[in-house]
Amino acid sequence: MGATENKVNVDGAGLALGTSGFTPIQMAAAYSTIANKGVYQEPLSFTKVLDAEGNVILDADEVRDTHRVFQESTAWMLVDMMTDAVKTGTGTKAKITDMTVAGKTGTNSDYASVYFAGMTPYYVSTLWVGHDYPINKLKKGSSGGNEAAPLWQAYMAKIHEGLEDKAIIDADPTSLGLVKRTICPVSGLLATDACKGDEDHKPVTEWFLVEKAPTAYCDMHVTLSICSAENAIATEFCPPDSVSDVSYVLIRPDNPLYNFDDEYLLKALPNAVRTELTTDEFIASMKTCTVHADGSLSIFELKTKSQDLIQQVTDYLNTANGVPQDMSDTLKDDISALQVALSGYQYSEIEPLFEKLTNDFSALQNAMAQQTQDGNGG
Repeated sequence: MGATENKVNVDGAGLALGTSGFTPIQMAAAYSTIANKGVYQEPLSFTKVLDAEGNVILDADEVRDTHRVFQESTAWMLVDMMTDAVKTGTGTKAKITDMTVAGKTGTNSDYASVYFAGMTPYYVSTLWVGHDYPINKLKKGSSGGNEAAPLWQAYMAKIHEGLEDKAIIDADPTSLGLVKRTICPVSGLLATDACKGDEDHKPVTEWFLVEKAPTAYCDMHVTLSICSAENAIATEFCPPDSVSDVSYVLIRPDNPLYNFDDEYLLKALPNAVRTELTTDEFIASMKTCTVHADGSLSIFELKTKSQDLIQQVTDYLNTANGVPQDMSDTLKDDISALQVALSGYQYSEIEPLFEKLTNDFSALQNAMAQQTQDGNGG
């Protein structure tokens, strides 16, 4: 896009953060490439050169270097992102009334200089503010958004007086092979209800190439109803004023964030939890509130007793002889229903099924005892 290699820092991070030494004209050419649907046009200082008789000696359109750099879909997404930067981001002071503006602010370290590069449906312009020598700094607190963007807006607003607003790239994004998806900003995957519960990192809706759009759902966010009495998963018997929804972000070893120091990780993600567990395993590992329960058993105790009873009945059915088929089928149905209920934490669902299995098992034991007594002639 017109920048020579010796102007580009060899490190990718430096290029991404804007530390390469591009001139304003080179930056303008790069941004115009984006606005021009991904096609680079060499910036020239003339349109035509004529001789004394009016003959065209040089025509900029004929000698200008022009070539495609981005796909049109890529250029459209870049414009879409930078339009948001002006609408609600750091570039709001570059807004022009009744005119679409896209752009990006820049602030060098230690307030050495500030930048704004922006585009409209008609023009691209870049603005750099600084001193000839980097040792001389701007005032403390200077930024591209507060110093460069307003200056850019001041002259660009006058240039656009009387011009009609239109899209910078006038194209239906779906015709470019783009689809819109709502994603989790932490995982980059499709957002879930748990993602919506993270107040600091709300899901965002973005455009993607069809082949690059995420298809899997976020497996990092988990939202659980926690009872403050025990800092444990709440049951239906926990008082409402003791229960709140708590959002967790699961950071696993394959995530680069896993190796961050807590000082930085928890500053960015206060609800982060390092774990090797899957989402289901993490939920299962959480303690359930045993403080609040209906009756003599807590939900935790009821689930334990239910599991023990299921094992007892299963062992009995596997070893006992002469069990009536109808009673065996009833008990197996009881066990299946209770196992389904045990996957949750609803006391009111588990307790009656536990009682039914207990009663039906007792009835079988009584019937088998009577059968034995009758067989002995008693």
